[in-house]
Amino acid sequence: RQRWFMSVAAPEAEATQATDSLSRTMLILSIICLLIVAGLTIVIARQLVKPILIIRDECMLLADGDLRDRKANVTTEDEIGQLAKGFRDMRANLHSLVTTVHSQAEQLAASSQQL
Repeated sequence: RQRWFMSVAAPEAEATQATDSLSRTMLILSIICLLIVAGLTIVIARQLVKPILIIRDECMLLADGDLRDRKANVTTEDEIGQLAKGFRDMRANLHSLVTTVHSQAEQLAASSQQL
């Protein structure tokens, strides 16, 4: 049995041209995909954080005693939406309570003046 060997000589640049081109293409596609994923991540993160920021602002106004009725644009049915509904209900209840206390204080003042 004889074993035959064949050898080919070619310039290195010519031999690796196809793989270099493929490597460049893969690198460019990877960068494009990375940019798309980063952009989508930013958009989704902003959409998730926006309702939380609205609720935070409403909470700060409520803490400052501002009981005016404002419609927060949080209408989701998830936990964030339930939290927003809880704050709306709390504001309405506090407003009602303050109105009742104010009314009763006026009645008490009027009654004490009559005495």
